[in-house]
Amino acid sequence: MAWNPQIYNPMNYQPYPMQYQQPVMQQPTSRTVEVVQVDTEEEAAKWQVQMGATLMMFARNDSFIAMKSVGVNGQEEFAVYDKRPPAPPAPVFDPTAYVTKEELESRLASFSAPKKAVARKEDAE
Repeated sequence: MAWNPQIYNPMNYQPYPMQYQQPVMQQPTSRTVEVVQVDTEEEAAKWQVQMGATLMMFARNDSFIAMKSVGVNGQEEFAVYDKRPPAPPAPVFDPTAYVTKEELESRLASFSAPKKAVARKEDAE
């Protein structure tokens, strides 16, 4: 077989057009959370939750909030959060804890008054 320059000529080379795949845009996952009221933490712990769902439970007396989730693999998570205790009472204003204007002026005057020279024992001899 003889060499044919038209078959092996690089000018006749036509590459296949490259095909690019468009990246698949994933939709953001959304999660719905159901909210119910319960009386006790024990009731919240016993509450049945569907697989892949989350349930938020508020105590009827506003003492706690509980979250219960069951993953798609069946793993259950349960967390209880106590609500914040009431804020401490505001401090009572006590005017005796502060210095009066007259007392402040007398203290400042005592600092700025010239001090009497104290005679030394050596100077007296």
